[in-house]
Amino acid sequence: MKFEEFLDKYRSSIKKMASHLSKSYTSFDSEDLAQEAYCHLWDLFRLNKIEGKNDSYLLKSSWFHLKNFLRKNQAKVIPQSLDMPIGDEDETLKEIIPDKRTALKVSLERISAKVLVEEIGSNGLTPREKEVFFLCLKGYTTREIGDRLNISHVRVVKIQRNIGVKYRHLTN
Repeated sequence: MKFEEFLDKYRSSIKKMASHLSKSYTSFDSEDLAQEAYCHLWDLFRLNKIEGKNDSYLLKSSWFHLKNFLRKNQAKVIPQSLDMPIGDEDETLKEIIPDKRTALKVSLERISAKVLVEEIGSNGLTPREKEVFFLCLKGYTTREIGDRLNISHVRVVKIQRNIGVKYRHLTN
């Protein structure tokens, strides 16, 4: 028996099998899968491993070969859109998964701010300017700073202005 005659016997069943599998595994179309199954049958035929095997055995063998082929060759990651709704509440992946770039940017901004505060606080400020500077950082108002340091709020504004001048001098 020639291989073509042998294959003709199974061709329509293999095509149905390949069509069914290609619906589940989108990375391969049915024609590719059918060709892979034909190669599997060719190997069996060529090595004379079809002797004594019934049709059901050979078709099942092709089925398992294709499933194994797909398992080995399919993409390991299935891409998903971040805007695709998931769950019952129509939340998207973008809303659920934190953006690492934003978190990194915020962290870098915090680090830069801390470095800047240390640089301003340790470079050329008088003790009074340092007191006003750190109270400003803690969120105190101009009047509250004046009350705490027993100076007028106008004096606090002047000290803040001096700190600003020195700060601009540090950044230039």
